[in-house]
Amino acid sequence: MNFPTISDPTFYSALSAKQEGFAGAHIRAICSSLGCGVAKPEPDDDKLDFTISSKVRGKVINKPKIDVQSKCYLVHSPLPTEQQDFGYQVDLELYDSLRDVMVASPRLLVVTLVPYNCDAWIKYTNETTSLSFCSYWISLRGMPSLPEGQQSKTLRIPKANIFSATFLHEAMQGTADGQDLFAAKGPTDE
Repeated sequence: MNFPTISDPTFYSALSAKQEGFAGAHIRAICSSLGCGVAKPEPDDDKLDFTISSKVRGKVINKPKIDVQSKCYLVHSPLPTEQQDFGYQVDLELYDSLRDVMVASPRLLVVTLVPYNCDAWIKYTNETTSLSFCSYWISLRGMPSLPEGQQSKTLRIPKANIFSATFLHEAMQGTADGQDLFAAKGPTDE
């Protein structure tokens, strides 16, 4: 059975609100599979949508947290197998917020790719519920400031950076053990 088609989907919500909710559902699903907490910072004045917390015990700290800015990007189909990365543009304010090295918790940008057709976002049967397509993460920690007058930057997000339960577990354990897992590495722009 597929998600029912709605003749007028704008009756419920604008597309941007649907994207925000669906990207959040991706993140919450991954977090819940590990037992991580997910909270929305209030007020939302620091370009962060979620704080993910865990009960992981480490060599340096216990109960690490990771802050996330969530975005949703409409694409025609899943990323081709041979494609290594994809471009995503962020504005200057978000770029500067995510590259800050003086914050207490690591900050990530998580971009969820979804089909243009909202009816294809979720499919379910009696045995399974599946969400389309995938979420990817990138860290901008320590990236250089943008040149004077530049108001945005297109990032190259590696397709290998899947926001998965395995990644989140390793990120939480590494953070708790004092590893600097999120220092920006290599070119992340077009």
